[in-house]
Amino acid sequence: MKKIILFIILGITLVSCSTATHHTVRRGENLTKISKNSGVSISELKDINHLTSDKIVVGQVIYFKKAKNNNKLLEVTHLGGPRLDHEGIEMIKRFEQLRTKSYQDSGGVWTIGYGHTGDDVGRWTRISEKRAIELLEDDVSATERGVEKVLKVKTTQHKFNAMVSLAFNVGVSNFRQSTLLKLHNKGQFTKASYEFKKWSKVKGKTNKGLLKRRAIEAKIYQTQSENYIN
Repeated sequence: MKKIILFIILGITLVSCSTATHHTVRRGENLTKISKNSGVSISELKDINHLTSDKIVVGQVIYFKKAKNNNKLLEVTHLGGPRLDHEGIEMIKRFEQLRTKSYQDSGGVWTIGYGHTGDDVGRWTRISEKRAIELLEDDVSATERGVEKVLKVKTTQHKFNAMVSLAFNVGVSNFRQSTLLKLHNKGQFTKASYEFKKWSKVKGKTNKGLLKRRAIEAKIYQTQSENYIN
């Protein structure tokens, strides 16, 4: 019977077993801190996890390589989940627009930051711009994972950006049940692009702002590219 030994070293949990060893990013952490605590260089972390920059977000899983360093056991694997690129993040920020004071969106839902909603948002909620960025990173990360899990065909970065933007706005559960996703997974990309505009209504009435957003997302979805995320 295989024994699983847990090591808590410098704030990072390392698991010695047949599965990969990893660390989930917590608030206030960066690659420099994770590198120092794990004994794995930043360049190695970026290579193993296919990171193109030093940017990491709360909730992201960082994997290590198998090596001995001060009796720390690290194992090799790679980061499996795709991410929005810079253009995708900036697109969502433009759509949502920064609000440091809570407001009710077109559907009457209390919202703050860059489109953040939830039990932590109420009539008198106030946050800083820094906190808004943190919430955006958390929300986008969850949406990325939700979209990635239901993709069954090779998908370009542009298409992924567009679908994550849609799911961020309408909710991952709604996206997963959408005709758009069904068509995408059948490889019927042109038909799928026509589905974006169907998500432009609030309480049964077409919303001009959403209609404009859906048109932009559809255009990005249709952009030809050889840059695949899976």
